[in-house]
Amino acid sequence: MEAKADSGDPSVQFHLALLYLNGICKEPNIDEGIRLLEKAAMNGYANAAMMLGNLYLDGSLIEEDLDKARDLFLIAAQQGEIEAQHKVGILFLKYPKSDKSRDTGLDWLGKAVAQKDAFSAVILGLIHKRGLYGVVKDNCLAREWFDIALDIGVPDPDNRHHVVSLRQRTVC
Repeated sequence: MEAKADSGDPSVQFHLALLYLNGICKEPNIDEGIRLLEKAAMNGYANAAMMLGNLYLDGSLIEEDLDKARDLFLIAAQQGEIEAQHKVGILFLKYPKSDKSRDTGLDWLGKAVAQKDAFSAVILGLIHKRGLYGVVKDNCLAREWFDIALDIGVPDPDNRHHVVSLRQRTVC
């Protein structure tokens, strides 16, 4: 398995990283697991990019680094990973790197919505309702985003009730 990982197979690199990180069939080795995740992510393996991005985001096994997390989520987002599209959108909005960060963040959230992510639609509704991140308040657009979220389907009944309430209180 190590030979295939060394030859550059990102799937093998990812799965070997999991073995090292979890101490399955091998002594736990966090450094080696992270190294293999990095190789797999840089080889475009979306699952590795997501996992490593989450590790950099929460800072539990490795030092928190929001720029690295965003870059890794971007790898997975570009491959259509909905969760990555949502997270990269949020990171561009909350931690802008340039004047284009807001538009880039909104665009990634929109891509997640296009793949039926109701949570991203709710976030876009809240951004427009409250005028967050330099976005002009627009109740009509906010209400449209809430409608889209409800059309997609908000799975948790309590959250659905909250979105319905937000929609009703958003006067266009």
